[in-house]
This record gives sequence, structure tokens and C-alpha cells, in this order.
Amino acid sequence: MKVIEAINATTTELETILSEAGLINGLELTSDELTSEKGLIFWPAQVTSKAGSEKEQYMTYTPTAADPRDYGDGLVKVRTVTVLLELFSRNRSLTTEAATVENALTAKRWGFEFVSFDYDPGNQMYVFTFETKTEVADDE
Repeated sequence: MKVIEAINATTTELETILSEAGLINGLELTSDELTSEKGLIFWPAQVTSKAGSEKEQYMTYTPTAADPRDYGDGLVKVRTVTVLLELFSRNRSLTTEAATVENALTAKRWGFEFVSFDYDPGNQMYVFTFETKTEVADDE
């Protein structure tokens, strides 16, 4: 399993899990839809619009590692992929949406751990950082 294949498979599955849990993919919204959307929106890496960054809360995800776990015939067959999830919120308390994300990921046997809590003065938002992990296997 090549690194890029593992990351692509993981991000595709993560977006499916988040969407099935009721979150909205920000890349799929028009500017008008983004402005009117009330649900929790997610983006890869960072928010891509001013309207998105003005929401009361939103989530971003960033793959950070795709470590080899199992080998076969000298090739990597299984990788453990790590993804950081950052929940940006104007509320300093964890929201029910964070629990929804945790429940959706753990139901699919992904790991889910709290990493840090911070405040971003530029965005004037609290940032809750979580780490999730999954294993991706070569289909061969």
C-alpha cells in the first residue's frame, strides 16, 4: 500500500463518515448555501472562504501520517493513517457535534482521542484538536 493511496482512501472514507453523521462538506456548497447552512461544516486542511470562517463553528481535517504496520513480500500491506480533526467554535465548551463525530468514527472502529484545547485570537475561536486513526490495507 503506497502512502498516497492510503491517504486518499482514508480521506474519502472520513468524508463519508462525517457526511453520514450529518456534517456538511464545505467544498460541496455554493456561496449562498454556505451562508445559510446551520449545520456543522467540514473542510480538508482549512476553511476556503470568508463566509465559512464566520460560522459559529466548523471543523477541518488534516492527514498527518501514514505509517507502515504490516509487510508482505517486502511491500507495505497495511498502513495506520493518522488524521487531526480541529473543531473551531465560538463556544468554549465542547458541543454535541464533537460527540457526534466521536460516535460516528468509533462506530467504524476508528480511534478518537483528545489532543489539545486552544484559543485562536485571529479567528476569535476556541480550537479543540482531536486525533483519529484507521488502518488501510492493500487489496491485493
